[in-house]
Amino acid sequence: MFSSQAQSAYSTLQSQALLSADGYMLDRLERALDEILRNPRNTNPAPFQVRSALANAGKVIDNRRNLAPQTSLDEQAKSFDEPGKIDARYGAFEISYWLDRAAVSDADRRLLRSLAAGADATALAETAGVSVQRMRERVSRARRAASRDYQASVVAA
Repeated sequence: MFSSQAQSAYSTLQSQALLSADGYMLDRLERALDEILRNPRNTNPAPFQVRSALANAGKVIDNRRNLAPQTSLDEQAKSFDEPGKIDARYGAFEISYWLDRAAVSDADRRLLRSLAAGADATALAETAGVSVQRMRERVSRARRAASRDYQASVVAA
């Protein structure tokens, strides 16, 4: 049950959030609202609760900013791809996501994951202790099974 002071503090913070467009202030207000919700029976005066919650939220956000690696605006701009450009990592993620649900054996799934990660038949053969020719056969079978499952899922969709 909320005390009337806590309700008033919560309403004040919500009103401030509705009027704010600043990302930092919105984060701070959200944390402050959470603090009020964690202490619903607080009977301190509402202005005190608001000031206290905002101060605590500001400390948390400032600490988080200090812990985060600092980058310049130029470095941040370089980290973003051009609008409309497809991220090169998306294809690997899509394959990985599909492999989690593919109707293939666990051995084939592990083999296909290794291939998607960049392994080749020679390295896989060494790891498995089989000849390269044998590993190429396994790769071929795994790809065939995956292809059948993929085709079936495309037809079903």
